[in-house]
Amino acid sequence: MKEGDRLYAALLLLIFVIASIPVFCMYIIDGGMVRQWISLIQELSASRISLFQEAGYTAENGFFTQALNSKLFLILPTLFLKLSGSIQWTWVLLLFFIQLGSLGGAALLYRYVCPGKAGALCGILLYMTMPCRIYLCYDRVDISLALVWMLLPYYLWCILNILDGRKRCRFILLSIALLAAIGYGNAAVFPVIAGLTLLAGLIGFNAFLPITVIGGMVLALPGLKRYLEFLLSSENTSLSVSYVSYDSIMPKGYAIGELFSCFIYADGKPGPGAGLLLVLALMAWNKFVNCKPVLQKRDTACLMTGLLLVILSLRYFPWDFVQRVHPMFLKMVALFQTPGLFLQFAFFLLTIPCAGAMSRLFRENDKHMRIFLVAVLFILCLSTTVYQCNMLIFSRLPLTL
Repeated sequence: MKEGDRLYAALLLLIFVIASIPVFCMYIIDGGMVRQWISLIQELSASRISLFQEAGYTAENGFFTQALNSKLFLILPTLFLKLSGSIQWTWVLLLFFIQLGSLGGAALLYRYVCPGKAGALCGILLYMTMPCRIYLCYDRVDISLALVWMLLPYYLWCILNILDGRKRCRFILLSIALLAAIGYGNAAVFPVIAGLTLLAGLIGFNAFLPITVIGGMVLALPGLKRYLEFLLSSENTSLSVSYVSYDSIMPKGYAIGELFSCFIYADGKPGPGAGLLLVLALMAWNKFVNCKPVLQKRDTACLMTGLLLVILSLRYFPWDFVQRVHPMFLKMVALFQTPGLFLQFAFFLLTIPCAGAMSRLFRENDKHMRIFLVAVLFILCLSTTVYQCNMLIFSRLPLTL
């Protein structure tokens, strides 16, 4: 291997290890939704195979919204639990493969977006160490959303290939399968991903992306069955009323100051992280001070879409009015639980222009400056991730089974 290839592989391994610190503890960290998910996996291993879990059981265990999701992605962990008999190793391997799958998708996406390895590494770094992704995987421990985050880089990679007109038939079929997989993994975020795909088709004047949405929706219909039944059910049914809070989600939105948090944040409101803020500051500096634009057309589209999602995540956005439009919208918005869901997708989209900007800054600056910029970015991202993971480990006890 060339020396550059060795360094690239070593840095990828370092990013993976740092982002997987709680996994390598080799035990289950208590807190978040861990107990509910452990209870769900154990129940699945003791019951017959079916696409959905019994709604009453999940509601009694405190996570009714998971009853609307299919358990397709829990089949393999359930089978492993039956074979091994160890819930601890089942849980550790599940999180391990989520991190490994996330790294693989990030490598595909950012190598496609950025022409050089430096920009791709910066994009992978920003994605893997993003505080909201670490929060979902280890703090909140929402496995359904963690699986969606694992699939997002693969899905966006397919969408970008479709927009560029490269092997459209292959990537349309693959994007349909990935969008359907997102629907099977988490039904509540499926409309958001489908809506963003349609928006991308509108911005790029591409007629193939609506085909992706329609195909993904049709393929995901079995997994969306209970979700659609919930949206279309009458308000006085037990499925609609008993376990879902219809309070306004606006108070759970972000304040302006919370958008700039790095590694210390309010409960349930992780910020963009120091690395993403640094690259955004570098982009603004080159645009308004050095008068050197570092964004291409695609990067600008991702940046504008990300800013739109940031607006949707604020506590000032009138979600109350959206909920009053129709009872179906009331239920759909209630399942979001927090406007912060949109901020998570905004951060993901912002990594695309940030990776492209770092790639161009790396090419244009002199050797010492570009090495300095990349080194500072790595130090910021990795150190804050180590801090976030260590705080989680030392503040919570191992789960006793």
